[in-house]
Amino acid sequence: MTTASFSIYSLAVGSHTITASYTSDGNFNLSSGTLTQTVSKADTTTAHTSAVNPTRFGQSTTFTATVSVVSPGTTAVAPPTGTMTFYDGSASLGTGTLSTTGGATTATFSTYKLVVGSHSITVSYNGDGNFNVSTSAPMTQSVLKADTTTTLASSVNPTRFGQSTTFTATVSVVAPGTIAVASPTGMVTFYDGSTSIGSGTLSTSGGVTTASVSTNGLGVGSHSITAGYAGDGNFNISSSAVVTQSVLTADTTTALKSSANPSYWSAPVTFTATVGVVAPGTTAVASPTGMVTFFDGTTSIGSGTLSTAGGVTTASFSTSSLVLGPHPITATYPADGNFNSSTTSALSQSVVVVPVTVNVTPSPTSLQYSDLLTASALIVTPAGTAPPAGSVQFQINGDNFGPAQTVSSSAASFSGQVLRGPSGLTVPGASTLKATFTPADPTHYNASTPGSIGFTLSQEDARAYYTGALLASTGSINSTSANVTLAATIKDITAVPSTDITYIASQNDQYPGDIRNASMTFVNRDTGAVLCTASVGLVSLSDSTVGTATCTSTPLAANSTAGGTQYTIGIIVGGYYTRNMSQDDTVINVYIPQSNFITGGGYLINSSSAGLYPGAPGQRTNFGFNVKYNKSGTNLQGNINVIVRNNGRVYQIKGNSMTSLVVNYCPIPGEPGYQSSGCGTPVSPCTGNASATCPITAVFNGKASIQDITDPLNSISIDGNATLQVTMTDYGTPATSDTIGITVWNKSGGMWFSSHWNTTRTIEQLLDGGALAVH
Repeated sequence: MTTASFSIYSLAVGSHTITASYTSDGNFNLSSGTLTQTVSKADTTTAHTSAVNPTRFGQSTTFTATVSVVSPGTTAVAPPTGTMTFYDGSASLGTGTLSTTGGATTATFSTYKLVVGSHSITVSYNGDGNFNVSTSAPMTQSVLKADTTTTLASSVNPTRFGQSTTFTATVSVVAPGTIAVASPTGMVTFYDGSTSIGSGTLSTSGGVTTASVSTNGLGVGSHSITAGYAGDGNFNISSSAVVTQSVLTADTTTALKSSANPSYWSAPVTFTATVGVVAPGTTAVASPTGMVTFFDGTTSIGSGTLSTAGGVTTASFSTSSLVLGPHPITATYPADGNFNSSTTSALSQSVVVVPVTVNVTPSPTSLQYSDLLTASALIVTPAGTAPPAGSVQFQINGDNFGPAQTVSSSAASFSGQVLRGPSGLTVPGASTLKATFTPADPTHYNASTPGSIGFTLSQEDARAYYTGALLASTGSINSTSANVTLAATIKDITAVPSTDITYIASQNDQYPGDIRNASMTFVNRDTGAVLCTASVGLVSLSDSTVGTATCTSTPLAANSTAGGTQYTIGIIVGGYYTRNMSQDDTVINVYIPQSNFITGGGYLINSSSAGLYPGAPGQRTNFGFNVKYNKSGTNLQGNINVIVRNNGRVYQIKGNSMTSLVVNYCPIPGEPGYQSSGCGTPVSPCTGNASATCPITAVFNGKASIQDITDPLNSISIDGNATLQVTMTDYGTPATSDTIGITVWNKSGGMWFSSHWNTTRTIEQLLDGGALAVH
């Protein structure tokens, strides 16, 4: 058999019709034959390797897959082409493109993204037109946690106590670990020695991973600070080296203030020291503690314990012992374990004299003259000062109101009657009550400006009784007018008995005044004209509630001798008293005289004599008189002589200037000597002799002098211009029923002498010896 062969490896995968043709030779003819040649894909195997195994987290490794052709397939025509897929378990990691170099067909894939742990890595060849797929056996790739380093830094070192500093830990990844996939996460714990002072969460910025903690809580001293990274799923733990943090005591400043400057002597003053911390020190952890000592100059005056409220640290000290004058006050904080000492600048504390205010109160605020007034004074000094000792002098309108009163419990009072003093009261109207405080210790207390307050003072009620002549004569038969001696008794309301017709219970009080502070005005009620004014004098020096007043009227006309001319006399009481009532009015008659005369002599045994020079009870008062008109009837002539005895003294009253003589025949009701049986005739102007049934009365007025004649050789003049009034009733013979009343008023209105006083007026007394004759 003759054969021919041809070898080929370049047939592509698929079916091929192969024809063989014999071209003939000289012996044989050409011929050909065909067959179908099938070319199948060659099988492959895949193997792979890891460039680094194990790796650290984030470390890159390259997987290399090699595809080999299984015989009888070859790479003579072409090597395998296409891609390789790399798997972590069933998860595709990525692909690589096959390339053939030096007869080796490979594909690679690099990754750093594998997480920590074991990974089953396989590679699949995806085949191509010439080669079948194949998958490698699994390979275990181990990924370990990356190592780290931790470094620590302090933002401020050293710090002052309470100053905040920030500790920053930087966590770095040790190669071959990287942060390409992730940075370290989790917490970093910071330690002072072995004590945790806090932790911070890692964060990464600009490729730098840090955690921080800030603290102001470190105590004074040295602190070994470390930071420990706790690791996470990808990174191992690490700790920093020790950083020595120094904390120094904080500086302080101390300020001082006074609760009152200037302060008053004896008043407590509180000094408050405020201790502040100088930045960068703070009180965030603790405030300054301990004691602050207060000094007056170099002398310690006390101390106070520091306390903190609302972030302010203070200590206070109170004292009321500082003497008058300036005081340089300082306060020293002596430091504690956390804060340095400091001293204030000097505060000049001035201690001054205590001012005093007097508050004065009258009670009641409206009253009458001589009523009881209670004056109260409250001594007021600034709060906290010691109450002053001393006295208060009350005054009313400049006059002392009672003696100086001792102050007790900051108060003084005096109750007394509001009476007239040298400066005089304002009655009626507004008066001023003043209180002047005099301190017992003028060194430490100012004498106060007197406290003053007004009160209303009105006139006291009085009663007035007319006691002057009811009958008066002109000076001669040729005269048609008379200057009449008018007189009245005036009483303070306290001297008016309840039996008095003028008594009014609501006006009565128990506080008598001095009736001499009243004034008296006699008026003609018929015309309103003022007849005369008179001052008031006392009846008795021992009784200031009863007084008398007398004055001579302006001329009153007498129109006839028969019945005379009548005048209604009114009494107006003024001054410190008030009374002006028609109830007190009296009607008097003014006559043109006839040729009347009176004479008499005798004595009285004193029983109710009164006045400034009264006759002593039981002793005699002698009298003698002789009064008549001259032959022409143009003027009165005569005299009266009265001898008064009292307390071993003898007084002589001599009247020798007669101004009026009135004789009244057959007195009518209300007149002295009136007889209820009636006396019939004769009546004035008839003359006649007096009898028991037809008495004759007489009134004469004049001027008199008074002398003390106890020593006849050395008489003493008492008054040379007194006013004299004598009333008498002649009951005829025998003279056993004759009566006489003698009154002498002094120039000031007071009564020198009354022969028989009934507390209001002089009444006639029965003669104890002698006789009277009225014609």
